[in-house]
Amino acid sequence: MKLHRIAAAVATAAMAPALMLSAPAVAAGNPAGAKTGAQSAATTAARPTALSLKGPENVTAGAWTDLRLTIDNRAGETVDALHATVETYVKANDFKAGDSELEYRAKDGSWRQAESFFMTGDSYRIEWGQVEKGAVFTIDLRVRYAPHVAGSAVIMSSVGSDAKFLGEHTQLFDVVPADGAQVPAGKVTDHRARVAFRNLSPGTEIRTGDDWREFQLVMDHRRGEADIAKFERRMLVGLGGRTQPGQVQVEYRDAPNAPWRPWKVTSHQPMSTVGSLGSVKLAKGELRTTDIRLRIASGAPTGGSVVFVDGFPEKTSDFRRTTRFVEVTAG
Repeated sequence: MKLHRIAAAVATAAMAPALMLSAPAVAAGNPAGAKTGAQSAATTAARPTALSLKGPENVTAGAWTDLRLTIDNRAGETVDALHATVETYVKANDFKAGDSELEYRAKDGSWRQAESFFMTGDSYRIEWGQVEKGAVFTIDLRVRYAPHVAGSAVIMSSVGSDAKFLGEHTQLFDVVPADGAQVPAGKVTDHRARVAFRNLSPGTEIRTGDDWREFQLVMDHRRGEADIAKFERRMLVGLGGRTQPGQVQVEYRDAPNAPWRPWKVTSHQPMSTVGSLGSVKLAKGELRTTDIRLRIASGAPTGGSVVFVDGFPEKTSDFRRTTRFVEVTAG
């Protein structure tokens, strides 16, 4: 299956409200071995070492989560002293340096703590040693966020040597609290409601003309200081080419046995469709879920695509976002 990727710059831009009115940029096809996530097309062309990161759909705060960083050097040159850097940033006001830990499995099979650097965020360096031209290998990683952390995580990885930068990769996850976990008192300074996807993994394949793809939007107001009378939900689906009205179909329901309701399309751009999922009341301390289902019609553009939802209290711009990059293929 041939994949396309959205450029890493778009992954970062997806955190800004302006993207609600713009379309995702689609990069060239993957080099061998890199299958999921977003990567800069310019980096791929200039530096043939390819990276991919594989992990679960979400990262659970307070527990170790396994990740796999695959490095494909079949098109590269021998590197005498390769090192990998991994950044584990979370978009939340109360995420501070030290709120994440990263370990890697060394060549002897033991888990070792990655060396942290910089004072303003969670960035780690792994010294790996010589890598031969033609090598393809995986570094096992595990990440753990402090129990109070929740939000959109941008995990950025890169490889290089002392003399040369070789490649980079960006992956988006959501950091979510464990089911039933309480937010520790005294740790939280950011009291806004959080949103996250469940059952929609990074790189999910969606075939045009197929049946509905179901997943959930989780709204976490356990940090809240007051009820939110109307928590608005706005969803964007951006495809890898010019989209016709009606090719993106979305329905939702706020209770498991409730009837499905179609979203209200509010904007249709050449490569993206924006719609409303209505509003719900969020009580202080509440955690609730909305079912969403998505269908891409036959004939719609294929390739790298993006799905995200903004949640925000009525009459404010204080939004939270959850984002997934998916792959649309011909049915």
